[in-house]
Amino acid sequence: MFTFTANLSPGAVNVVASSNGPLAVTDWAKLAADKIIHVGDKTEGPIRDQALAYKNNIQKIIEYYIQQAIVSHERHLIARIK
Repeated sequence: MFTFTANLSPGAVNVVASSNGPLAVTDWAKLAADKIIHVGDKTEGPIRDQALAYKNNIQKIIEYYIQQAIVSHERHLIARIK
């Protein structure tokens, strides 16, 4: 018989809601950047500043590509309707 025991914790869970319809591209990009890059609470000084700047840059890149995906999908739908 094989027995496996693991102590797992779910970690932090983020819940995001919007009262004005679906989430905006910036909201999705922020969620993705938060998952990709975590800057610890105890990180100090220039390292923290650099990590937050990097995270902000990653968020902007994600926003750009999400927006490009939306435009591409819209063009695809228009082409299918024609």
